[in-house]
Amino acid sequence: MKTEQIRNILLIGIVILLFINGFGLYYIHTHQNVKESIIKKLPKNTWETISTPDGISSDGSPWKGLYKQGKENNLLVYFVGGGMSFDPEMDMDKEEQFFERNLWYLDQLPYYRIFSESKKNPYKDWSFIIVPYSSGDLHIGQGEYTYINEQGKEETVYHHGYTNFISLMETLKPRINSPEKLVVTGSSAGGFAAALLTEDIKEYFPETKNVTCLIDAGFLFYDSWKEAATYWNAPEHIINRIHSNNIVLDSLEQLEDVKILFVCSTRDSALQSYQRYIDHGIFMYNKEAGDTFFSNLKEMVEGIQQFENSGVYIYDFVVSEEYALTKHMVLPDLPFELLQEQISVADWLEDAIESEIYSIGTDLLEKGLTTY
Repeated sequence: MKTEQIRNILLIGIVILLFINGFGLYYIHTHQNVKESIIKKLPKNTWETISTPDGISSDGSPWKGLYKQGKENNLLVYFVGGGMSFDPEMDMDKEEQFFERNLWYLDQLPYYRIFSESKKNPYKDWSFIIVPYSSGDLHIGQGEYTYINEQGKEETVYHHGYTNFISLMETLKPRINSPEKLVVTGSSAGGFAAALLTEDIKEYFPETKNVTCLIDAGFLFYDSWKEAATYWNAPEHIINRIHSNNIVLDSLEQLEDVKILFVCSTRDSALQSYQRYIDHGIFMYNKEAGDTFFSNLKEMVEGIQQFENSGVYIYDFVVSEEYALTKHMVLPDLPFELLQEQISVADWLEDAIESEIYSIGTDLLEKGLTTY
């Protein structure tokens, strides 16, 4: 499918859904359902819904994970995105849709294209762990916030992302051998989590030497990340890493013997909206917010490139010329498209896994804001 055709199909849906689903869940590819597992083990290449003893969403509803056992002894762990809430004001505000509060979308996740059984997918025979997201805490929380709502009733917001993640890993670890290749990735808020939690995942598979961390559209500059992590009651080892306005880079600094990859568009429609909220208290994109994001992206890429064995993939898939918006996230829907330099993100990742690490699209950062 030609790039122009893809743009026309996605334009309306992406812009409209930007504020419906927070930053992380823009489009769903199918209306088929994933049936919950009623037996302990299913045939290979079949998805299971994994209930955990401690799983809870921010609104108190159940939280579950997803798992598919592949034919190859390789594992991809994917953290789902869906916004964030780093203070009581955001927790109590349900009109702005800052973050996903439950797993209404759970049965759609296996249809993200990065998990497809297409011949185009280099990972189609891998095992997958999907860590869904409904906690607003970048998957690192263990806390709650309780307040009195407009109806005069007590309401609790559960920031239990880390508790959910650990519970899922503890449930699945007895069933998973140490993989030969391990990829930890995620999109949007899940991209943050990939950076924040790769070290935790490595501890479950200490014998695995081929480890790659891929961050898909996950970074923001915020001077109070440590306060946010404390608000979520994140584990001490995570809080102690934070020392700057870039929680992603702070986390990546702790990684050893890990290939580090970062993919993002030049004026990401969702990330610029959250950055504008952080900077000015306004949760809405505009061209000025896009300018700020573009400048921040250049700084982010410079930070990524300081790490040994690192690569970036920058692309400028425009979804709105009027507002100069570019696409948010690539793994859910366009991992196999040749977005930049006739190379797909999936192939770029595959090359990195095999230790051929390089960068794509960095010239876009030198063209300024004239590519629209």
